Amino acid sequence: PYDGMLRHASIDREKIAMVHATERERLMRRLVVWADASGVPPERVVLHVEHGYAPKRIEDWIESTGAGLLVIASHGKSELEATLLGSVTLHLVLSASCDVLLVR
Repeated sequence: PYDGMLRHASIDREKIAMVHATERERLMRRLVVWADASGVPPERVVLHVEHGYAPKRIEDWIESTGAGLLVIASHGKSELEATLLGSVTLHLVLSASCDVLLVR
């Protein structure tokens, strides 16, 4: 988050890279806790955190893994909010190269 603000504030690339690395580690720790609580056997879990535009990163992940199904949750935005703010879920439902299971 706040990537644009960091660049606009003339923060150097090394510092921004440190922020990305710190956030990635924090998110990965949270994902590990979530995955452990899910009850899914650890050998069936793949955790992946990557920085960038979410729809593009997810599409790249689908392609690189050959996934046949994307399961994604929707936050229940109104149509107006989704139109004005954009929606990662909507983008992926319309453009994913595999089947999509949408969970509310």
